[in-house]
Amino acid sequence: MTLVAPRERVNGAADGLQESPASRRIYSRWSASYHALDRSSFMRTTLVASVAFLVFGLTGLGQTSVRVPAGLVDAAGTAPGILVHYLVEASIPAGIELQQSDMPLTFPPKLAVDGRSTIPAAELSKAFNERHTTYRAEIVDGVFVIRPVARRASYLDQAAPPIRLHVRGIMAATRKLFAPLDPRLDAAGPRVGTPVGGVDLEGEAVDIDTDTAGKSVLNVLNAIVNHAPGRAWLALTTDQETTTIGQIGFIRANAFSLLPISGRR
Repeated sequence: MTLVAPRERVNGAADGLQESPASRRIYSRWSASYHALDRSSFMRTTLVASVAFLVFGLTGLGQTSVRVPAGLVDAAGTAPGILVHYLVEASIPAGIELQQSDMPLTFPPKLAVDGRSTIPAAELSKAFNERHTTYRAEIVDGVFVIRPVARRASYLDQAAPPIRLHVRGIMAATRKLFAPLDPRLDAAGPRVGTPVGGVDLEGEAVDIDTDTAGKSVLNVLNAIVNHAPGRAWLALTTDQETTTIGQIGFIRANAFSLLPISGRR
């Protein structure tokens, strides 16, 4: 509705005309109604603008608010698997799809960085990408994700199994997530597959509750590490003509837990 403001009164009357008591009462009611509607319209406009700011502002914030120790930039040129270890040490949610031949043979020495001096994670991913040609980093779901440029495991990009993932333990959640590749991972009865590297007792005490609807397998892995600080997911692929995930699990400080997968993707 378009509102037209009452004209200014001149010497107590509109248009300089003599004003009767009745006209004064009508004018007063009309003017009060107009300004009340005008204030209401202003408040509605302000409310809509505020909600829009919160929705779009917070959406952008979720992608840009992740920060990492500034000292990690000096390690951006190290091997992808080594950088992820440093991210784990700094309790930065991370994930990596790594070819078997690129798996570090030993854990790197602890990197001394000042956690009080931080930069946006996007700056670290940019520094990493400038120094590497076969792997690429990006921030996905607030997680620092590294994947090969070519020959990626297609299963990570596929839709996750349509389930409500509500379990205790990051490895229990992973078994259900990767059961379509290897049904033995989540078969009834004794669980097949003992984690290589040992059991992560702290990680198995974490409650995972996430809806997989509309998410890829990678998105769900990101949700898991966001529930488990100091962990990075690791998808270890085989060095074959067709890229397959041979092991899946998590990296923690100076340790890892990986489940063998007998799948084809």
